[in-house]
Amino acid sequence: MFSDCSSLVTAPSVLPALSVYDSSYSFMFQNCSNLITAPEISGTSFGEYACRSMFENCYSLINVSDIKATSLGENSCERMFYNCASLIDGPNELPAMTLSSKCYQSMFEGCIALTSTPALPATSLAEYCYCRMFFGCTSLFYVPDELPATTLATYCYQYMFYGCTSIITAPELPAITLVSYCYQHMFNGCSNLCYVKALFTSSINSASYGNTYKWLNSVHATGTFVKNSAATWTLTGVSGVPTGWTIHTTSSTGANYIKISNVSGDGTVQVLGSGYDTSDLTNNPPIVFGPDWNEVYGVWGLPTRFNKTYTYGAGVATSYQDYTFNDSTNPTSYTYNDVNSR
Repeated sequence: MFSDCSSLVTAPSVLPALSVYDSSYSFMFQNCSNLITAPEISGTSFGEYACRSMFENCYSLINVSDIKATSLGENSCERMFYNCASLIDGPNELPAMTLSSKCYQSMFEGCIALTSTPALPATSLAEYCYCRMFFGCTSLFYVPDELPATTLATYCYQYMFYGCTSIITAPELPAITLVSYCYQHMFNGCSNLCYVKALFTSSINSASYGNTYKWLNSVHATGTFVKNSAATWTLTGVSGVPTGWTIHTTSSTGANYIKISNVSGDGTVQVLGSGYDTSDLTNNPPIVFGPDWNEVYGVWGLPTRFNKTYTYGAGVATSYQDYTFNDSTNPTSYTYNDVNSR
């Protein structure tokens, strides 16, 4: 409808249709390189190919509204914001719980300014549903704590975070059984990635058709991998646990973990996630622990961010402990009680 209108700056404020039928809105604003604000999409049901490439190559787009669709047809939302190079904040959530084939494929691919993902609560996946979703999003830092689906689909997460060089901690992957190509290249090229928790027990191999083929290629040289205590697979390297990483296993009693990530450097302290505490610190302050806290992974010296993980005792403590750190630039001591169990 407005495809290739390179001078278009302002779009309608709302697209009011509640049902978005097959191919509706596809390519609607494609190549509108000066469009700044996307219209609100009221639809709660998207047909096949609805909204496909809707804002592709809208290089100036910075304002988008939440997507309300809870019913998705095949290829709906595919490449929706492809190459929107100025987009920093996308929708807060993609609320659909059941996905369709290729529905979010390449949705944010090439969004090099994007810093956080939408919430991704879906528990029923389809082939290629998240494939290449954030491919090449080099500024992406905030990712979901978990990708909650426990039943996977062929190619579902293939290339999902490929080349996302700012990610430090991967979403937890709770699925026990893998399927063909499901994690292939998932975190390939995430050069600062240093923490992965994946609970699958399926056998894996390094073959090019494997379910984890090069999923952790070119990640940080050292890191922590948490695997299921019932897993018997032992593959190391780019298609298993990266060489140089420390392996920990889950246990029936659980481990007490706390994480610290320097995000803004403004000296503020925040709790940013469930399952572990994340705090903003200034520079590289000294950290003081009680005698039973042991460092299981630490990396300092990243330009503006750092990440440390600690566990209590042997990592199988059943009681919660206090955690205290001191910031040398601020005499206040912060103490966290009831550290969440991971």
